[in-house]
Amino acid sequence: MNKYHYTSNLCVLFFLVLFVVFSCNNENKGEKDAVFVPDKLKIDSVNAAEFAHSFVQDIYHSDTMNARSKIQIKYKSDSTFVSDLLAIKEICNNFDIFSVLHQAILVGGDLDFQFYQVQDQNNIIWLRLFTAPLEVNYYRVLLSVIDDSIVISDFTSFYSPNSCDAMMTELVALVHEKRQLSYKDMREGFRFIDSSITAFSSLNPSLADLYYSKIDIALRETAIMKSAKYNMDFHSSAEARTNAILEKTYEIGKEGSTEWYWLRQYYLNLDLKSYGKVREAIDRLGNSIGDDPVLTYLKAVTYFEEYNYSKALVLCNEALTMDPKIPNIHFAKVVCLIEMKEFIQAAESLLVMEDYFDVKNTNWDKEFMAYPEFLISDEYFQWLERIEGN
Repeated sequence: MNKYHYTSNLCVLFFLVLFVVFSCNNENKGEKDAVFVPDKLKIDSVNAAEFAHSFVQDIYHSDTMNARSKIQIKYKSDSTFVSDLLAIKEICNNFDIFSVLHQAILVGGDLDFQFYQVQDQNNIIWLRLFTAPLEVNYYRVLLSVIDDSIVISDFTSFYSPNSCDAMMTELVALVHEKRQLSYKDMREGFRFIDSSITAFSSLNPSLADLYYSKIDIALRETAIMKSAKYNMDFHSSAEARTNAILEKTYEIGKEGSTEWYWLRQYYLNLDLKSYGKVREAIDRLGNSIGDDPVLTYLKAVTYFEEYNYSKALVLCNEALTMDPKIPNIHFAKVVCLIEMKEFIQAAESLLVMEDYFDVKNTNWDKEFMAYPEFLISDEYFQWLERIEGN
């Protein structure tokens, strides 16, 4: 091989080595520069349901920290001012949805996750709050992803046509932009909200009335205070409830929320003992909400009030098939059977309750004092002996 060919072969080999080296470097560079970006968390039916159940459990367990960590409502007004406003304890405690639901649970309410839906590209969960014997309310809860976590970003109670975000935005605008209210005014207003929540559980609205009389007139005209006043009137007496609903009729229709409207029609007609219209309202609610054991139970109550115990019994059984863990529905079934003189079946239904609840710590003689014939029956005595012997 002459010198020229030898040199040529060395050059070719050199360029081949350089090509391989550069190729490897480029491949390694590509691997080094590549950054793994995880998929952004997306809300779906599975993780929305998991979130809802976790939030409900936080409320039942009085886990304030966990529950409030799941709530991040972003108000549309000035963020700095909102932060200052929410730093006021009275305000913060009333605008995290936790306090409202927790108060109801403390007095024996039943809170349950109903279902998840996507509406106008919004992720929504529905919660149902049942406080015996005939109070029911629903919460439309908006979910968002913030800092790669699912959180509650807004909610609407059926007791109000306005969302929490809408009410707080109006309030912040009134204070921040119009400068019409002081922090003192705000504190008085939220003392009223605190007392109206207490009135809800104790049916003693006198304290709320006192605080309401001290509220600045401008504050009274906000949606949030109108909603609180409405709730207080709503739970104070049947007469006040009827008057409050009748006064709200135009506003209810104007808001266009069919669920909001039919829930109030339920209460209005219940107080008027127009049970056919009550059932219509329940059916209309059911069309929006879907199958709900509490709505089925409330429908059973209307037939019970009309002395149609067999129809009421059928509906109680339907409700228990949907959810066997609501004590009032079990008790309603037992009372239906007692009214029908089916004492054996009534005792058997009491036995079924033992599978779900602690029945030993209840004064059953007091519970059934309206039914003396059942109290002296052999079936009742045998059932008492059973639970006392266990």
